[in-house]
This record gives sequence, C-alpha cells and structure tokens, in this order.
Amino acid sequence: MMMKRKIWGFVFVMLALMVILSGCESGGELSDYKDTRNFAGSVGPGDFINIEVNVTDGYLDYEVKALTNPSVIVEQDRIGFSKPGSDFYVMDNDDRFLMLGDEVLIATDKAVDEDTGEEIITALKEMDSNEANQISGKYNIITSLEGAPGIVDFQSGGIVEIKIDLDGNGSYSEDEESFTADYSYREEYKALEIIENNNGLFKHYGVFLDGDIGIFDSYVENDSGSLEGDGMSILVRQNPDLQLSGFAGTYNFIDVDGYNGEISISVNNDDTIDITFPADEGPVTKTVGPVSNYDENTNPGLWSFKTDMSDNGSEELWTMMLFEKVGKEILIVGVTEDGGTINEAEDKYDGLFGWDGDESHGGMIIGVKQ
Repeated sequence: MMMKRKIWGFVFVMLALMVILSGCESGGELSDYKDTRNFAGSVGPGDFINIEVNVTDGYLDYEVKALTNPSVIVEQDRIGFSKPGSDFYVMDNDDRFLMLGDEVLIATDKAVDEDTGEEIITALKEMDSNEANQISGKYNIITSLEGAPGIVDFQSGGIVEIKIDLDGNGSYSEDEESFTADYSYREEYKALEIIENNNGLFKHYGVFLDGDIGIFDSYVENDSGSLEGDGMSILVRQNPDLQLSGFAGTYNFIDVDGYNGEISISVNNDDTIDITFPADEGPVTKTVGPVSNYDENTNPGLWSFKTDMSDNGSEELWTMMLFEKVGKEILIVGVTEDGGTINEAEDKYDGLFGWDGDESHGGMIIGVKQ
C-alpha cells in the first residue's frame, strides 16, 4: 500500500523512536529481543502521524488520529521494508526512508504516476510532557511549502512568537509574516499544539528532540470550517557559533517532491560553496554564493545565498541550517520561489520544486550526513 500524504501527516518534521528490550532469561541471555522505534511527525500537508518501526521483523506500523477526536483512528496500516545494502531502507511500495539512530526518520511518500505535491515524511522520537519543558528559546525555521526562512521564539506562559519571511525578501514586512500564538503539550498526540488566529485559524502539531530540533505539521481552517493540511516546518535551535565550514560534507537526502539521492557540499575560501547533486545525466556540481548569515542579529545559524540553480534566468533565495549532535548532523535547505515556469503544453512546472497550482514553487531538502 502507498502511504499517501493525507494519510502520512508526519511533522516535521523532524519523529519519535523507542528501543524496547524484552528482558533476559535466567543465566543472563537476551530473550526475544525486538528492536522497535516509535516516531511522530509530518508528511507535508496531511495528518499528524505516529509510527512504529520494527527493525527486527522488517515492517512499520502507522496510525493517524483525528485532530478533533484523538480517540478516533482515521487511518492505520502495516508496510514491510528491506535494506538491500544501501543507506536507504526500501519499503514494499518502493518508497525509501532513512533513520538516524532511534531519533530521526525521513522518508519518501511518492504517489504513482502523479504529482500530489509534498511527498516527504519527517519524524522525530516521541516526546513527553517533561521534554516539552526544554524547548524555551529561539529557533530558526524553514517551511516546506514556501521554502521560507524565519524565527520562532518559545516564551514563558505558553506563548510563542513566529516570524516567517514568506516572500523571501529578507524581512518580515507583512502582517501575516509576524504573529504570536499559544502553545501547550497534548498527551493525546505526544506532541506540542500551537494555535494561532491570524487571518483565519491555524493549528500546528509537532515534536522536539532534546529541545534542539523540531518538526511541525500545519493545518488551516477552510471555508467549510474544517482543517486541511498546510505543509510542515523544521525548526533548529539558533547557534551563533555555527560556521559555514560546518556544512561541508556528503549527505543522503530526500526532498519535498519525494526524490532521494546524495548531495555533497564543499566550502571555498571566498565564501562560495560547491554543491554536487544528482541529475539525469549524472552528478552535477555548481558553485554558488557568496553564502552569508541570513541575519546574524535575529537568525544566527541560518545561512543564505542567491543563485539560479535551475538555469532558467531567475535567481532564488536559498537558506541552510544544520542540526549538530555528537556524530549526527542533519542538513535542511529551503528555497523560496525557485524561478521555474509552467509548461502549459505539458501541464507541468519546470522548476526544481513545486507543481502546477502550488501556492508557491518553493521547496525543501533534508539530508543526513554519511
């Protein structure tokens, strides 16, 4: 079965894992050991989801709970997988996923013979109410639908201030780009809930890992009063000590359109970077930049550059942030309007991300360092 984006409402993106030891027999031998890991997160526009990965037996179970009534299971299923000697696990429906220990899950969610928009799943280790107390502070954010950067400030008293540069002009100039909201921990979802009333009702459900990285799944109230998926966001705690050189390396990646592969970044002396990424004819390397801190005063640890990555004569804003944790690094790259055009004859969009009818042709890449 294919995990559709309205079924796999992960966010985040970012995901909950738990290793369960069954215990020991007499004599100290391990009995019936099962490596199972529990995540929560987002699959782009869809529903917040909980997932259990059984590494021992090679299958994963997932379930989606109704946002209005968490006791109701909207969808659930089991999907088998294997790992044929590569860094990607391969599911029975030919989707791929990566796991970073028992803490992070990133997966494709490709529809067959059609482009359904966001086709990426991100999840983090399930959190509890005690972990929710660790999140106060400022985070950089990149959204998946628009590829937009911003800042999220979790404050005392259950208040969060959010600023998103939706138009990619380097400032939060519009009213809809800056607002405050309420947040609280919801035991039913093992996640945080953010509720904002800014030009209509928005709700966001997300998880954090050690208070350093978060993944949120977003919903907007439609004309009929019900909630529909509105993309996901990834948050990384601000790090003023991060240097551009920290981004260098080779990453296995999955992007917002459900494609996977390998991307490499090397840093040059003139603050440009060489990015090597897969293409139909083989790997392509582009030199882009200069790369600089997006705004060192408000967004330390968020880096940006402008370039015509899709070779169609239009520069786009690219932003990068990095989650670092002792031997574990996750690269998040976002791009606002990527300069592509709609080919009416073929009814498709020729940019790097997005599809015909998308609210923006931005996008997101998530990579795990090899």
